[in-house]
Amino acid sequence: MRFKKTNTILDEICQNKAKQLGLKLENQGLEKLKKQIRDSAFKPSSFKKALQKPGISLIAEIKKSSPAMEGENIRKNFDLERIAKIYEKSKARAISVVTEEKYFSSDPQYLKTVKSLVGIPVLRKDFLIDEYQIYESKAMGADAVLMIASILQKAQIKKLYHLARNLELDVLVEAHNKEEVRVILNTIEPDIIGINNRDLKTMKIDLANFESLVERIPKNVLKVAESGIESGKDVSRMQRAGADGVLVGTSLMKAQDIEAKIKELI
Repeated sequence: MRFKKTNTILDEICQNKAKQLGLKLENQGLEKLKKQIRDSAFKPSSFKKALQKPGISLIAEIKKSSPAMEGENIRKNFDLERIAKIYEKSKARAISVVTEEKYFSSDPQYLKTVKSLVGIPVLRKDFLIDEYQIYESKAMGADAVLMIASILQKAQIKKLYHLARNLELDVLVEAHNKEEVRVILNTIEPDIIGINNRDLKTMKIDLANFESLVERIPKNVLKVAESGIESGKDVSRMQRAGADGVLVGTSLMKAQDIEAKIKELI
C-alpha cells in the first residue's frame, strides 16, 4: 500500500497502517467485505445534507487519545455509548468516530456501535490509503469517510474518492495548506473540504489557517473547520469566515459535562 511521505508523524502512522492492511487482506479479502456490504442492515444517512442545514453544523468527534497528547487518554471515563447518545441528543448534526488503533487507542468496532445507536450521520476518521479501507468503511456502517490529501498521490485521491462516491459514501477531503487545496480542486470535484488548523510539523494550532484558505474554495463546496475549536467564540469566528461546519473532538472529550459544552459551542 502506497502513501505520500510528509516528513511528519503521519509517515509513521501510515507505515503502521500499511502493515495492518496487509494482514487484513490475508485474513479477509475484498469479496468478504463486499458481501458484508450487500448484507448490511445499517440505514444510510447523508453527511452532506447534514452540513447543508441552516446555521453552523457541529460534527462531534469520539476519540480516546491523540499523538498530540502523547497517547494519553483524553477522557478518563470513556463510555462510548453514552457519549454517542449525548451527541445526538444535544443536536450535533453528525458524529466523527476515530477508528485508528495504535496511535489513537481506538477500534473499528466503535464505529459500528455508534452507527447502531444513532440516527445522525457517522463519519469514519482514519488514515485511508487503500481501496480496501473504503469498502471496509462502508461495511462498518459509515455514512462518510475522511480523506487526508497530504498522504495521498493525485491518482490515489481520484481513485479513492470516486470509489467512495460509487459506494454512496460522502467524503470529507482534508487539506492543511494552499497547495493541498489546489491539488484537491485540480484532481476531483469535491462536495466537502475540511481545513485542518493544525500544523503537522510543529503540532501547533492556528485558526487563521482556515480563514486564509477558505477563500480558495469555491462557494458551492461545503467547508469544515477542523482542530483547535474550543469555545463558542471560536465557532462564531469560523462561521464568519465561511465554515458550514466545525469538527470538534478534544474539547468535547475533555468536557466534564458534554451536553453543556455543546450548548456553549452552538
